Amino acid sequence: MANRTSWTHIRTSTLRDDVRKGLEARIADPLWSLARQWQLGEFDGDDAASPVKIKLRHGFVNVNGISSFHTPNSVYQPNRDDLIEPLIEAAAAETGPARVRMSGEAALQLLRLMRDSDRKKALPKLQKAFPLENVSAEDPASDRIMRHLVRGAFDGFAAHKSFSKSAANLAKQAGISQTEAKRIAPQWVAYVDDRFADQIGAGFWHQDRLEHRARLHARHGSALDITLTCDEHAGGLLDWHGFNITRTRGNSGKTPGEKTEWLLPTPIAYSGMPAERFWDFEDGEVFFGGLTLEKTDLAQVILTEFATVYSNDWFMVPVPAETGTLSRIMHMEVHDTFGEVTVIQPCAVEDGKNSPWRFFELSGDPSVAHGKSPWVYLPRAVSGGDHSRPVEKVTFVRDEMANLAWGIESTIESPAGMPINRDQLWKRHRDAFPDYTGEGVPPKKTGDAEADAAWRYRYLTTAPPHWVPFAP
Repeated sequence: MANRTSWTHIRTSTLRDDVRKGLEARIADPLWSLARQWQLGEFDGDDAASPVKIKLRHGFVNVNGISSFHTPNSVYQPNRDDLIEPLIEAAAAETGPARVRMSGEAALQLLRLMRDSDRKKALPKLQKAFPLENVSAEDPASDRIMRHLVRGAFDGFAAHKSFSKSAANLAKQAGISQTEAKRIAPQWVAYVDDRFADQIGAGFWHQDRLEHRARLHARHGSALDITLTCDEHAGGLLDWHGFNITRTRGNSGKTPGEKTEWLLPTPIAYSGMPAERFWDFEDGEVFFGGLTLEKTDLAQVILTEFATVYSNDWFMVPVPAETGTLSRIMHMEVHDTFGEVTVIQPCAVEDGKNSPWRFFELSGDPSVAHGKSPWVYLPRAVSGGDHSRPVEKVTFVRDEMANLAWGIESTIESPAGMPINRDQLWKRHRDAFPDYTGEGVPPKKTGDAEADAAWRYRYLTTAPPHWVPFAP
């Protein structure tokens, strides 16, 4: 039995080439206006009903766990106010490039909590017990900060490990009274734990892939267990489309957090929208006759028809949902002005699993196969904010002539936590390394004066030290 494939060809046809006359909506005498109203059905009174209220039943489940690919069985339960980006992207303070500066800042906070008399005698003793490493940053501004820290601070992280065990260690190492140590130690240990504690995001970075990867877990007892996977996150803002559903258990059961609400639909409007009735006076700044359309431009013709004929048929129903949750619509009833009730099914359920319309759907969601509406994930993400200049920047370029790729460390983070532009740094320092660049190698004398005085060519130039080759 042979299969037949049918194709539908959409072809537009117009009576005239210019559609602007119809959009201008010119009027003539009153009798002409009445005839046009009759043609447009203004006197029929068979208009469809409008929605008045909507009965909605929806449910949600909290995303209450996060784990890394390195340790999948170790699930961390974040606080309800924790943002998703810091959880995934945060780095450990004690192992990062700016460890020395952060350790010095922690030490300065301990000195601020002390009295002036205790501070003067405690500083040299703490510097001797916990010396701060003097690291060269190859940057004048960073080196200046490091010199001040070494002179006026000590290794705060090493001191924290000692003083968090007992306040008596602080009294012994700093030479202050036991009473003063008991007052200061708990405050300072809590400060360091809150600001410089080990971040779980350090386990989400994959060095071989140069990306962040994490798993989120939405669990409600033994009734529901959903796993969301975040792959290939390079940093920055993170939204729902950065996640996929990779595991679901208990999808056919009852959705936790179900509740029923009565909502009011709101007509959707946009700037320059045509009036609902053909005979209403519109904004004079909007002139639909000014649209430039060609009869062969199918997309613009369809968009113009939608804007002028069907744009007032759309309504919006805001559904309140908490951030950090997976939500779904369970049941929806529309009550109109004629008193009729219409049950609206989700488009995904009506169209099936092969639906071409998949707006706000998570990949891998098996809900449609169970006859339920898809899950909608609303992450607790950063909606905006101020961004500093990048402290680390690596550019990957392809060198077809050399048949390799280069990883160029354009910007790195100094021990003082400041960005260092390695391109500018190399331009300032390369004159001091003539042997490295090849310019300090004297030319080989041939004995021929004319040949020795000629141009000298280098077969291969030397790349700067912050260019890392990736050979096949």
